[in-house]
Amino acid sequence: MNASKQSGAPRLTRAATVGGARSEQPAASLGAPGTVGGVDDDVVTLAVEVLRILADPTRLRITVLLLTAELSVSELADAVQRPVAGVSQHLAKMRLAHLVATRREGTTVRYRIDDEHIRQLVLDTTRHVEHLLFDRPAHHEMGGPR
Repeated sequence: MNASKQSGAPRLTRAATVGGARSEQPAASLGAPGTVGGVDDDVVTLAVEVLRILADPTRLRITVLLLTAELSVSELADAVQRPVAGVSQHLAKMRLAHLVATRREGTTVRYRIDDEHIRQLVLDTTRHVEHLLFDRPAHHEMGGPR
């Protein structure tokens, strides 16, 4: 097991994630060698890592909160009802994966989502699930986009 996996840190650098090697593609793949359907293997590998990081319930809750506000670790811990130390560890992983950005305000570090793609991914995912669970999803009640 490599050091990155042992520490639980995400591996979101091209060299560390793919090690410079390309996997063989079946003859049925659509696209150039090293791609599937025109999407580069490196992109697929890194996309899986991003989804893996967001697949944790606490991290997804944190991300949803950060869609609309810039919050400190303690504010996030209160909102998700988790210990500050645990939330801090989640945020460290998210920061390494470039899912959250920070801004220092005196002695406080404030976190935010400043990538529109992450914002859209989380919104689309949660809205999709609302459609699966409810006849009239909450985002329709709020008059938001469908």
